[in-house]
Amino acid sequence: MTHQEITELYDNYIIRNDEDSFVKLYFYIQDNITPKIQKITGRADIAIDIIQLSWSKILKSSSSYNSSEGSFFSYFYTISKNEALKYLQKSKNEFELKAQYHEEEITKIENLEQDQLGKYLMSLPENYRDVIMLHFYYEVELKEIGRMLNVAPNTVKTRLLRGKKALKEKIKF
Repeated sequence: MTHQEITELYDNYIIRNDEDSFVKLYFYIQDNITPKIQKITGRADIAIDIIQLSWSKILKSSSSYNSSEGSFFSYFYTISKNEALKYLQKSKNEFELKAQYHEEEITKIENLEQDQLGKYLMSLPENYRDVIMLHFYYEVELKEIGRMLNVAPNTVKTRLLRGKKALKEKIKF
């Protein structure tokens, strides 16, 4: 299908309210733009969401598209690409915010007096305390901790997460 044919399908839908034109257009877009958006985002589910968002934006402001300025395919792709880039930027900002929060937690822990931190650590249940000590103080990998304690690596991860959570509650930050 050419870009001119795609533009005609869009015009038929908008001007004549031709549902068949919309269905053809929808599936053509789905088959040809969604994979491009998936390459940008790296996720099929996000690409589908972005395509739906693009449809919503375009149909809400159908008067903003002018076929004399270019093909509908290019117009749709540009909107979808921009939405994908917004998604990536938002994801990056959320990641940076989480990383900043994590750094703040580390700084607070480092600022605690060693004996104060030791008291908090000693008040944890033994299975949490052992995993935290081995992982953070002795820098033992989770698989090795599992072998040392004779438990599955997933159990070690769970104990580490729960121990960190319990420690965080005791330190109150």
